[in-house]
Amino acid sequence: MNGDQEQLIKTVEAVSEKIQILALNIAVAAAKMSYRQQLTGEVNSKLSRLVHQATLAVKNMNQVIDAARMNMTSGKFREATAEEAKIGEDHARNIEIALKSIIDDSQKIMEMLAKVKQR
Repeated sequence: MNGDQEQLIKTVEAVSEKIQILALNIAVAAAKMSYRQQLTGEVNSKLSRLVHQATLAVKNMNQVIDAARMNMTSGKFREATAEEAKIGEDHARNIEIALKSIIDDSQKIMEMLAKVKQR
């Protein structure tokens, strides 16, 4: 495995780990706030959706990482078959969509929480 490929895999792994931690922290915070009845149903629903999207993004990222590692185990890079390339494109698209949704929903949640805090 060359250095660039290994660095890319390590970067994707690091992002995946950070998203996992983010999802866990959001879930714990939402649970605590729900227990204290500090969340509206709308905010709680958005937080749940955000955790779900983060989980899907991590799942797709881990599948890409696993495929890349399996492709490199022989020490030789081989070209992906058309089917593998399509699957890789689908995973990349799913990751991109999930990350965009995470960003969009995070912004909406921050706005909602700011409004709740002002009350």
